[in-house]
Amino acid sequence: MDYNQRYEILQEAQRRLWISKELAPCRANEALATWVSTFRQDGLKCTTDSSERFLLGGFNIGQKLTFTNGETWLVRFAQRGVVHETLAYEKIATEVEMLKMIKEKTSIPVPQRPCLGWPDFQLQLYQLDFDTIGSLPTPHTSIKAPKRPLTLKTHELLQQGVNTLGNRDEGFESTIEYFKHGLN
Repeated sequence: MDYNQRYEILQEAQRRLWISKELAPCRANEALATWVSTFRQDGLKCTTDSSERFLLGGFNIGQKLTFTNGETWLVRFAQRGVVHETLAYEKIATEVEMLKMIKEKTSIPVPQRPCLGWPDFQLQLYQLDFDTIGSLPTPHTSIKAPKRPLTLKTHELLQQGVNTLGNRDEGFESTIEYFKHGLN
């Protein structure tokens, strides 16, 4: 058994434990639905279907909730065992900032409605220009997040105890600078 396989087994065990000890009980006793309802200004109640499985993504786990008016929401959480604990809030903050920026600078619909027209979305995203390589500033969430890039490889290495970011909080001015940092 190689190192990656052992790491993946550990990661899966951490994820399953987190789901069974924390997420599943919140779903079963409707604590999750009660909490989600607080994000609506009208206070409309919602429910979860505990017979439905959690939705698993690369870094996230999701739960569908249905409001009394028939509207559905998907609530996403950063998966324990996949996202390094020290980066969970930073990851969420940068995702929120990215969604806000996409909504402000493109015509791509953000999660409030179904997404269609993927080639057009890719074209609009390709046209966005950034000053540096890294995470977006966080004026909408006000969470202090460094400007460094968070990549899949960064998360994997941190889970294995290797901090490739070091004390770096800034983005990179060029792709050459970014790749040189990765080689050090």
